[in-house]
Amino acid sequence: MTIGMDIRTASKIRSHKMSNNNSDVTLNREQGEFKKVLGFWPLVFFGVIAMSPTCGIIYYPITQAGTNGYAYIGYIIAAILIALTVLGYQLMVQRVPKAGSAFAYTTYGIGPKIGFMFGWALLIDYALTPMFALGNMAMYFNSIFPEVPEIVWVLICGAIITLVSCVGVKTSVYVEVIVGLFVVLFVVFYICTGLGVIAASDEAVLFSSSTVYDGDLISWSGVFGAASLAILSFCGFDAITTLAEETKLTIKKFGHTLMVAAMVQAVLLILSIFVTSAAKDWTSMSQAELDVTYMTLLGEWTTPSIANVLVILTQVCVLTVIIAFATASSRILYSMGCSGIFPKKFFGHLSVRFGTPTYSALLVCIVSIVGAIVFDWEFIANLVSFGACVGFIGVNLSVIVKFWIKEKQRNVFRMLIAPAIAILGIFYVLINQNAVCLIVGCIWIIVGAAYLAIRYKTNEDFRNNLNSGNIEM
Repeated sequence: MTIGMDIRTASKIRSHKMSNNNSDVTLNREQGEFKKVLGFWPLVFFGVIAMSPTCGIIYYPITQAGTNGYAYIGYIIAAILIALTVLGYQLMVQRVPKAGSAFAYTTYGIGPKIGFMFGWALLIDYALTPMFALGNMAMYFNSIFPEVPEIVWVLICGAIITLVSCVGVKTSVYVEVIVGLFVVLFVVFYICTGLGVIAASDEAVLFSSSTVYDGDLISWSGVFGAASLAILSFCGFDAITTLAEETKLTIKKFGHTLMVAAMVQAVLLILSIFVTSAAKDWTSMSQAELDVTYMTLLGEWTTPSIANVLVILTQVCVLTVIIAFATASSRILYSMGCSGIFPKKFFGHLSVRFGTPTYSALLVCIVSIVGAIVFDWEFIANLVSFGACVGFIGVNLSVIVKFWIKEKQRNVFRMLIAPAIAILGIFYVLINQNAVCLIVGCIWIIVGAAYLAIRYKTNEDFRNNLNSGNIEM
């Protein structure tokens, strides 16, 4: 997830900089245009990296226990709902090709105030993703180096992230791609190794009834709860839309890359979960082993040393991406400060010495460090998935409102049935989440509605920027 969220956030900033309202871009366009060189499969690969296929095995301890052993079914449900949602993205990308965000699509399809509310819900992603990643990373490092407490790992990694974010050391695009490629190859290696071990076993467990489905064991409420985290695992495919000006594809074929990337992600997620489930009975593992399942299984499939090295490399990649994500998130907050969403004096502050929004960067990092220490990573993950589910509901709703209601187009399946099924399905998944997370998420939305009402009434710059479409969330 962390890689996906970073690329998605960075892409939002990149898209924002390409806006016609930006004078710098006007100059760039006077000098020339983007080179249209990207083909079909490079775009698909970019989308898969942006989603990060490690999500399935990272969330396994939560989803497998919650479903009583059938987490992969939750991922199948999520894949169907995402496929229906992608149909809406394909329609929207033809109208808003450079945005690639639920905020932009709901603003275009429904209106700026509704768009703001969906954008507000997605702020949970920006606020909590570094927090979740820090907590998860500390847990893995603690499993490898148990003599160092998790809180110490959180503080060490948090200090590195804070320093780099404030000073302004940037991660190059090539580093992000290499990191993403390593993670994709790691998941493929994990799946192939697991399949090899299962095939060499004397027990035929891969397609046994207990592995595939057992009506007496499965927890359907848990399955829909797992689907909410599975939906979060697909966040990032919309980053492809920010490359619309650099592809040689027709707009229709360009839209197909969204679906292919999402379905490749679905295959990797479902396979990694299913292989993990078939390889070892989750109930036979201790909680400590289950918390770091993929490290536990890799240690059994290869050697503990090889598993530790691979996990360390993976977590170093995660640290690199958290730095880039925290940097990108601080820029988003800075942009929101400049446009009047948040108080400009604090969020619009730019360091003279480092040329970075140090106040926003410090806020992101401090919240992440404190949250990783105080909150359970499962709780944080569910809150982040709340924002993702609400965002996807917004895109589907905007399709119905814009195309079916306002423009009265009558492609019944794509403009009414598909988005309606997706809305109902994602909403049902959403209400099956942890009750505390639902309450916190709803409180966040209520706070956002109150903030919008007050800010819209009292701040002219915010009101004008919102109505004119000069806000990026």
